[in-house]
Amino acid sequence: MLSLVTGAVRQQVQKDAARIVRGIVLGLLAAISLGIGLVFAAIAAHRWLEQLYGPIAAPLIIAGAFVLAATILLLVMRAGRARPRAIAAGTAATTGLPRHEALEASALAAGRELARSLDGKQLILIALIAGFISGRLLEPPGRSAQKK
Repeated sequence: MLSLVTGAVRQQVQKDAARIVRGIVLGLLAAISLGIGLVFAAIAAHRWLEQLYGPIAAPLIIAGAFVLAATILLLVMRAGRARPRAIAAGTAATTGLPRHEALEASALAAGRELARSLDGKQLILIALIAGFISGRLLEPPGRSAQKK
């Protein structure tokens, strides 16, 4: 009787282990495929941006996009571990305010959270990249053609 129970448990454990290993292998293959796809997408974006902005600006824009994506992902990961009291305090502070003031308060809170999660060098790098991109976006349309 005991051997029947242990045999059934052993089979269940083997099935579960095989399912977990299969899931890990498929997840790794998916992650590798996604990584390869991102590399080729970055190469294509770099070549396109190089034609538009030149050989110096293109890699900076690509790097800035990846730094921005990594920063957002890190903030999302950190927000998942946020304490419920801190979230409740933040929402309590913004209740009863007009919509634009509540939006401004939440933007300031997000900025403070970003400043706390990054060190000085990372903040300077993000500021430089944001300044460069916003300068490129605010540049008059004919100005880049005049420089060449």
